[in-house]
Amino acid sequence: MMELPKTLEFPVIIKILKKEFVDDLLDGKLYMNNLKYFVDLEKNTGQRGVGDIREASLVNIRKHELFIQYDSGEEIKIDLKPAPGIVYNKEALFHPVFCAVGKIFSLEYKDNNKYVGNISLPEETLKDFISNEAGEYKAVVIFNYIDFLERINNKKIPAKTGFIKYRDMKFPNIIDGKLCSDDTYTKDLRFRNQSEYRIELFIHSEEAYVLDIGDIRKLSFVMDCKKLVSGFSVTETIEPNEVM
Repeated sequence: MMELPKTLEFPVIIKILKKEFVDDLLDGKLYMNNLKYFVDLEKNTGQRGVGDIREASLVNIRKHELFIQYDSGEEIKIDLKPAPGIVYNKEALFHPVFCAVGKIFSLEYKDNNKYVGNISLPEETLKDFISNEAGEYKAVVIFNYIDFLERINNKKIPAKTGFIKYRDMKFPNIIDGKLCSDDTYTKDLRFRNQSEYRIELFIHSEEAYVLDIGDIRKLSFVMDCKKLVSGFSVTETIEPNEVM
């Protein structure tokens, strides 16, 4: 019989939304704005957090100074145009996205094939939602991550899913000594507390888009955002033949 590992990874997707929209999500209607919506939100309102002017950006050009250096050591400065700014992936700007909090939690083996762990989120991630005294926001915790993504794959729409990676976008993206462009799964460090998990559809949509994947009530449950700070316990039972 195969020996079970001491720890088990347990991915969870948590969508925080206004309570009047909870039933729509539980019905399987994934409401998506395109990336241009988030760019315009920061441009037009200055609202950072939900808004992000660098969404779908390839390069953030902050300084135009180019020097040619001769063998003699002499340098000649060349002025470049256009003015500093952001170079966007124009096609990706119109891709609809579903954004949520994503975390991979670690469950510890106890006994009788059971793993136990605590699911919680830092207060910093939830501060914009738990500060609302009226309890306007709810958290839909999608615990059956695999079946949820399978529903999306079954729609046969070209898509990408995954965790956002964060870096300091004030500086060029240099990998192995080469200048690389960013992609739609890269965001600035100022957003790292969001711990975002994203679903991006590779279709052109100039308006909000709704992807219907069918009822997800058996894959999720609803809870108050404040309770996510203290967290809740999870127990997962795994048979040895389920571990690859």
